[in-house]
Amino acid sequence: MRTRPSAPVVPATPRLVRIVGLLVVVALLGACSGQSATDRAVDVALAHAGIDGTGVLIGSSAGQDGVVDVQIVRDIADQDDSVRTLRRIIVVDADGRVVDDRSDHACQPGRGHQDFSTEPCL
Repeated sequence: MRTRPSAPVVPATPRLVRIVGLLVVVALLGACSGQSATDRAVDVALAHAGIDGTGVLIGSSAGQDGVVDVQIVRDIADQDDSVRTLRRIIVVDADGRVVDDRSDHACQPGRGHQDFSTEPCL
């Protein structure tokens, strides 16, 4: 039995293929299910972030032209002695494309700012 040689895979390729595959599935399911644009944007943002939504708070707000800001907030107080909460804001346009992805954090009490900011904690 002969096997065909396969092309070498670049290390980042499997993750990229998985993310693209997830986005295609999310887009197809959203279009077929009658899912709202905001719900589809949340699904796209979660796939982009590579998480399933377990253990996080998710908020979303629709803006002009179908653009949706999705906020993913995760409490990591038990994992970090200076950072209390991480927030990731992923902006998804009306076509289901991620157009912005940024993050910030809030510090533990006594370790710096309590509001979300990109400033380091103490």
